[in-house]
Amino acid sequence: MRSISRQLPISTPQERRTFLLASAASALAGLLVLPQAWYLSRAVRSVFPRADGAHAWFAALTAFFAVIAARAVLMTVAKWLSQRFASHVKRRIRREMVEHMAALGPVEVRRHPAGAWRTWLTDGIDGMDAYLASYLPQAAGSAAVPIAILAFAAVEDRLTAVILAGTVPFMVLLLVLVGQAAQKATDRRFEALERLGGHFLDVVRGLWTLKVFGRSRAQVGIIERVADDYRRTTMKVLRLAFLSSLVTELFTMVSIGLVAVSLGIRLLNGRMDFAAAFVLLLLAPEYYLPIRNAGAQYHAARDGAAMLERHREVLETPIPAVRQRDGGRTPFVSPQGVAIEFRHVTVRYPGAEKPALEDVSFRIGPRELVAVVGPSGAGKSTLLAVLLGFIRPESGEVFIGGVPLDEIDLGAFRRHLGLVAQEPTWFHATLRDNVTWNEPRSDAEVREALVMSGLDHVVERLPAGLDTELDGERVQLSGGERQRLALARLVLRRPAVALLDEPTRSLDLATERALEERLVPWLRARTSIAVVHRLSLALAADRVLVLDGGRLVEQGRPEELLLAHGYFHAMLSRYRGEEVLA
Repeated sequence: MRSISRQLPISTPQERRTFLLASAASALAGLLVLPQAWYLSRAVRSVFPRADGAHAWFAALTAFFAVIAARAVLMTVAKWLSQRFASHVKRRIRREMVEHMAALGPVEVRRHPAGAWRTWLTDGIDGMDAYLASYLPQAAGSAAVPIAILAFAAVEDRLTAVILAGTVPFMVLLLVLVGQAAQKATDRRFEALERLGGHFLDVVRGLWTLKVFGRSRAQVGIIERVADDYRRTTMKVLRLAFLSSLVTELFTMVSIGLVAVSLGIRLLNGRMDFAAAFVLLLLAPEYYLPIRNAGAQYHAARDGAAMLERHREVLETPIPAVRQRDGGRTPFVSPQGVAIEFRHVTVRYPGAEKPALEDVSFRIGPRELVAVVGPSGAGKSTLLAVLLGFIRPESGEVFIGGVPLDEIDLGAFRRHLGLVAQEPTWFHATLRDNVTWNEPRSDAEVREALVMSGLDHVVERLPAGLDTELDGERVQLSGGERQRLALARLVLRRPAVALLDEPTRSLDLATERALEERLVPWLRARTSIAVVHRLSLALAADRVLVLDGGRLVEQGRPEELLLAHGYFHAMLSRYRGEEVLA
């Protein structure tokens, strides 16, 4: 069995320093049990008539309570340092996983179900507390205390030392045997939790579709079966945990009994000093206590070790070469935008027969608003993913400001990018924090962005204005309001390159038209690419790219393509009779 105590999740000097201090405090608190037992035996011995009197009894008892106070202080310090260490490690692991997810891009991330990522980043990392705050820091005490007690026993009474040294291997062997079964059961429990979280997330996401097709009730039975599988694996882990506790407690009781009988017989025969026998009897339970604690915490700590394995697997997932470049050449990017050029770009997803983009070539100049249109699956979102550096083309090249994308420092380039995705994300925070991404911005800048995105009217009806908490229950945003929230973020960011993926899909036509009157001039002041399915924004663009089946079938001014291309006829028929076409 691979020992999880070897998996030390330490990577920064601060974490190493905090861990060493916590381990030292825990070990020192454990070692103080020796003087504690010694002074207690002296206090009891001083009560006898042959003792030195009340002064010796009072001195020994005072020293005994002083050692107890010192142990209490050290244990408190060790606990505080352990929790601090756990907090630092969890924060770093969560940050590393999120950053690696962003570097991998959506294609690689989808190799794991969305529910698995949710489980890892929430319950998985939060479940590492027992491993980080209890198991690892106490490992030093688990080794130091038994060794010190065994050395003391070897000096005071060799027979007791032989009993202590001879019983530990059997206890460790039993714990290893139980631990092997517990490791497999805990891994299965963690996998069952991933399946439960993933399936429940998929059901919630697709609840509207399931309701439309009358399949929502069928999911109840599936969730019950997945939840029951998680319940059964959890109960198996608990049974093994109770079995481990039974084994350690039973073996500890028998071992302490052997020590007590041996000491008692020799004490009655006069071959053993009372003070030494009393100290050894007090130390015998403390000798086995670290091993018992390690066995009791092993099962809870195993969840943390399983999460560390997932963290290592994620970080070992190779990042495509286009996203590994740091410190490369950065293209010249001005506030008015940058030229973007595709030269014979072909993109093929793993396992797909047909390419998502096939031999696509075009050029977008600075201060140009380009609309990308085409039926679903035409490759529009793939085109944006290539620009974001999430997907590397199978062939062809992409140039940003005359610099090949493979040679660009993507971190520096992305700081000049702004993205409005199809499904905007919002957080349980204030509206201000949701718009500013918690960056320092003045109220005037925030309100200007809200006016530009048409979200200012929504703010007026909120109870606390910009400081209203968006909790998803008392204060909710509709789909259109969430899209306008994403547009406000874009305006506040003032990027040189704006990428929009169906930015008005959830808006009614009147709201869309009013929004475009303010937003289109702003988009034309920079390099802007908008993936659209609606006619009004396509008509407002400087140029239109028509994709179909992954190929660029036509490009030109929207007025020229309006009557010439069938896709625009489909858009016309969809909005026939609407005011926007007047």
